[in-house]
Amino acid sequence: MSARPAYGRWNGTAWVYDSETSPAIGAGDPANDNSRSTWGGRIEMGAYGNTAEASRPPVSISGTAAHVNLTVITSALVSLYTQAGTPYNSNLSAANGTFQFNNVPDGSYYVNVSKAGYALNHTPVFTVSAGSAVNTGTLTLQYYDLNGDGMVNILDLNSIVQHLGEITHQPYPVYDVNGDGVVNDSDLDIVEQHLDISS
Repeated sequence: MSARPAYGRWNGTAWVYDSETSPAIGAGDPANDNSRSTWGGRIEMGAYGNTAEASRPPVSISGTAAHVNLTVITSALVSLYTQAGTPYNSNLSAANGTFQFNNVPDGSYYVNVSKAGYALNHTPVFTVSAGSAVNTGTLTLQYYDLNGDGMVNILDLNSIVQHLGEITHQPYPVYDVNGDGVVNDSDLDIVEQHLDISS
């Protein structure tokens, strides 16, 4: 039997995911050969040790939330979504702006970062597989400075006006300021309240 990891084990015909992880994962003798495992690291103690079907080690996704001037942003809401837009997990950026998601199943995802007073930002869709560690880099947030010119001004309002009425989806574009799924007067009102503020 394959050792049971929450992030994938081979049951003889397909990969399955368990609710808990066996202590046998990566607990084999470090001197034993593990070259045939595509996941690397120490050999697992289950039946598929040192094979391509060895139980999968975890996936981690990490990055940093920061202001456009690269000052870190604490307590930004960081959300991990599947490619289809289904929420998978979320947490808050740490005191140094960093965030991390662990034990993520194989698949395609994107990360949304938001905080009150800032326009949303998101990564492109990326794909992860067992044993990989993905760093999204620094995701910068702009203080309703939608065009990135360093000031919240009439140009930012114009960028919203050009998209009024558009229906949006996760990951939301920056001109859907409040992320409610439509570009409308509410987005204009929010930006207008912050005019002439430097970003």
